Amino acid sequence: MPRRPVIPEPFRSRPFRVRDATLAGVPVDVLDGPRFRRPFHGVRIPSALPDSMVTTCQAARLVLPGEVAFSHETAALLCDL
Repeated sequence: MPRRPVIPEPFRSRPFRVRDATLAGVPVDVLDGPRFRRPFHGVRIPSALPDSMVTTCQAARLVLPGEVAFSHETAALLCDL
């Protein structure tokens, strides 16, 4: 049985861009496998992280334009209010 590739730390503990992971040497077939969720095109979330609104918003920030902001209840949740 082949060994599972080691995933560098930045890509095990937070949402990230596929482009950043592949530049760091993580194979695309690993990124498309069960170790990661695919919330948005070009973004992955490690499956070990909770499937929460906070994690999803962190992933969304990676693909949203810079002038976009979260507001109201979502902003309050992200600010832990």
